[in-house]
Amino acid sequence: MLDDLRLPAKAAHAYALLEASGQLLRQGFRISFEPKTNTDDFSFHPDALVELPPTGEKLYLEVSCQSLTQRQVSAFDAMVACERPVKEHFELLKCSFRLQRVPAPEHLDELTDQIRSAVQTVLSSGRLAEIEDSGVLSMGICHRDNTQELDMWRAAHGVHFEGYEGPVDSVSEIDELKRKMRSKQKQLPRGYPNLLYIENHHVCSHYPVSVFHLDLQEEVFQHSNLAFVLIRGSSGSGREEVSEVRSYGEHRFERRVNEGHVRHTLLLSNRFTEFTPSHHLAKLVTQSFFSSGAI
Repeated sequence: MLDDLRLPAKAAHAYALLEASGQLLRQGFRISFEPKTNTDDFSFHPDALVELPPTGEKLYLEVSCQSLTQRQVSAFDAMVACERPVKEHFELLKCSFRLQRVPAPEHLDELTDQIRSAVQTVLSSGRLAEIEDSGVLSMGICHRDNTQELDMWRAAHGVHFEGYEGPVDSVSEIDELKRKMRSKQKQLPRGYPNLLYIENHHVCSHYPVSVFHLDLQEEVFQHSNLAFVLIRGSSGSGREEVSEVRSYGEHRFERRVNEGHVRHTLLLSNRFTEFTPSHHLAKLVTQSFFSSGAI
């Protein structure tokens, strides 16, 4: 497993597994990596066996790192490409733009050439330059000493204050997360209060937890080999964020904020699991992943 840290394609998974295991160890659990299961007809190898010596209870841990879909990556890459010519002069220039759809590669090259030309115009004149490709890109670029023009341009074009808008995302992060749960739970055997840990850096930033936890709850309830599903992610934020810890029924959520960096943790508990964990085990699992005590 440690060898995976040297492999770019596996490093994120190995790091997440080590982090989760370390947090469980600090609460008194014992961890064995890549264990064999006691079920002869079960062909998968979970990431770890988690044992609680005082009670003799055991559960299996499976870790998964969920990335953006290819469609989302394409939109993100196109936005980065549009902003790059301006960011090359970040100490002098700033911009706002709306990218309404992902351009074809040839079209994107043409647009970035136009943006580079506009950048040179702003550098030489000090005045705002505009790129307008109907239905694809609207962009305003200004000198940092002349931001009033950009404020006026944003107001005229209906671009929000943060200044960046991308194509409408038709991918449901919640549906993708439910599909991930469906797939990864198959790697956990029955007969144990198992833990599935999914690292997802997007869903808690894009949707209110107070709404989407119910969709995820109903998915978790369908899998009797899952006692716990932990969803964790982090991101930078330009918004005013407030730390928060709260419960949603038997589920628990925490948002931790530190110098503009936000970390979200959601622990979903399954009251319909076939093997109910003891209250003591459930308490220690919760304490492993949350910074504060029980609510």
